Amino acid sequence: MIVPIEIGSILLDAASGAPHILIREAHGRRSLTIPISSYEANTIFMNSLESGPANPLIIDFITDLISRLGGAIERIVVGRHSSQGLRARVHISRNGDQTVCDCRVCDALALALRSRASLFAEDAVFATPDDPRQRKQLLQRSIANTDTVEFGLYYLE
Repeated sequence: MIVPIEIGSILLDAASGAPHILIREAHGRRSLTIPISSYEANTIFMNSLESGPANPLIIDFITDLISRLGGAIERIVVGRHSSQGLRARVHISRNGDQTVCDCRVCDALALALRSRASLFAEDAVFATPDDPRQRKQLLQRSIANTDTVEFGLYYLE
């Protein structure tokens, strides 16, 4: 099953400064952060400000090319892709025909914003393990990989 999603914000990892994008269910509580490159972060940020660079970006070129060839980006679906993590599928319609192209999630999100396409995610993107032992292992790995510097400095009074 797929659910509508929206882009929440762009976040920076406190330790590395690497950008991440927050996606969340449009009508729910689940969310997920996805690492992106600084290029996609800038593209997404410029789009949120409804501004653009002096020269077109590759996302602008792709959107324009699809349009000039008589196509339209209908929707983008983020999903799990076996062992390779997340992938996105870009659904393009042209003269009543549908074409689906695989894409990196960060590129697809930037493309969705530029083309104003609908965004969706498969439930599996937000899924957590059902087995309590797997949940415990996932939590342990998450805690082990958390850099406490991310929390900042706190003083007790």
